[in-house]
Amino acid sequence: MFRFIVLLILFSFSVISAQAQWTRVFPTPYRYVDMDFYDENIGFIVSLEEVSKSIDGGNTWEPVIIPGSTPYYSDIVMIDRDIIWNVSGGYVKSPGNGIVCKSEDGGSTWEVKLVDIELDLYELYFFDENIGFLSTNDPRYYSTTDGGETWTLSDEMPPNWINNFHFINEDTGWICGGGDFLYIARTTDGGISWETQLSDTLPEYSTVTDIEFVNDLKGFASSGNRTLLTTSDGGETWEYLSTYQNAGVLLGLPADYRIMDIEFIDENLGWITGGPC
Repeated sequence: MFRFIVLLILFSFSVISAQAQWTRVFPTPYRYVDMDFYDENIGFIVSLEEVSKSIDGGNTWEPVIIPGSTPYYSDIVMIDRDIIWNVSGGYVKSPGNGIVCKSEDGGSTWEVKLVDIELDLYELYFFDENIGFLSTNDPRYYSTTDGGETWTLSDEMPPNWINNFHFINEDTGWICGGGDFLYIARTTDGGISWETQLSDTLPEYSTVTDIEFVNDLKGFASSGNRTLLTTSDGGETWEYLSTYQNAGVLLGLPADYRIMDIEFIDENLGWITGGPC
């Protein structure tokens, strides 16, 4: 069984010099797997055991109770200050435990919106209040166009599994994952079709765990083995900011750490979370 200690770090990135500064702000004994910030102060973070909320930029956190959810939380999404989505049932040994819950009052009360008795559910992404995508322990994903009232399961995708999504408008978005390789693809038709932009099978790299774009050109992606990537042309080409070979120097991460999730407010300010396993 994995033992995961959180690494929640403030990231300051310079586009010109490609240098980064990191500050450790919230070490705990939990395995944290996802986070989302609405602005520089208000955010949620998810461990396998609990969901927590911060209103001071991640310096302090308070537990959030979600009735109807199941153990092994896997994701949290903030549409705005009030509308919050939570996914639980991921990372479970037996499949069919996926539950999606929604809050419309900033996390005070919750309603179950999706239960899957066959698949585990992992990463949830909403472009706006209505259009959303949800990954599973399968080469397929769920999508919704009515704010999560109904969900449609897709056809199979190329990677062994899909980890996350990011859209900049209703049509243009990215999907990431892999399994034993790095996989990134882009859609320009709202997810009807996908074009592969990165498929790196080098053995020292693992699946792409998360992807974020701050505009239609500038984006970031993370992977296990302490890998960070960036693009300045909408994903046509990707630059490795760090790999398992140099992350100790660039990011100050020990050799056994993995990066699980990234969150960027703009090109300069962002967070990563992860830890050893």
